[in-house]
Amino acid sequence: FLAAASRAHQATMAKKSTEDMIKDALVELADRGGSSLPKIKKFLTDRYSMDFDAGKDKSLVLKTLKRGVEKGVFKQNKASYSVIKVKPAPVAKKPAKKPAKKRTGGGGGGLQAPKTLSPELANLVGTSSLSRPQVVKAVWAYAKGNDCKDGRFIVCDANLKAVFGKPKVDMFEMNKILSSHLS
Repeated sequence: FLAAASRAHQATMAKKSTEDMIKDALVELADRGGSSLPKIKKFLTDRYSMDFDAGKDKSLVLKTLKRGVEKGVFKQNKASYSVIKVKPAPVAKKPAKKPAKKRTGGGGGGLQAPKTLSPELANLVGTSSLSRPQVVKAVWAYAKGNDCKDGRFIVCDANLKAVFGKPKVDMFEMNKILSSHLS
């Protein structure tokens, strides 16, 4: 009787792929965070008479688990593995949404909102209305073009001194000072 059962067991093992055997192990073990490799091997040894001490079974399980993780069949969480449950396809489809309108331009508010500049700042950048990032860009362009840049500092000439009110301005305090010239 045992010999017949063993042959039947070997026949089912020959029909199942290693991936299917590991799926059976993970489903039956059903540990909360997944099953560890030693538990999977013990299950496969008991159920399918696999030999992990010698032969091809030794590396077969690791290769199959790694391939299964890459294909999305198994999920690896640190040193444990679990079967990824496939969700059934949705029964009823929702009606298609209308295509979203394309946004043109950079928006009209927030950081990109056009600001009215003070007369001193308008004289420096050459226009009376710009957004905050455009003002900063224009001030840096002026400083670089007139050799007023010294590392992270701006050494003020007459036009810059009218805006900043001091002979030397750090790039970090520049935005704070510029805020008082924007409205």
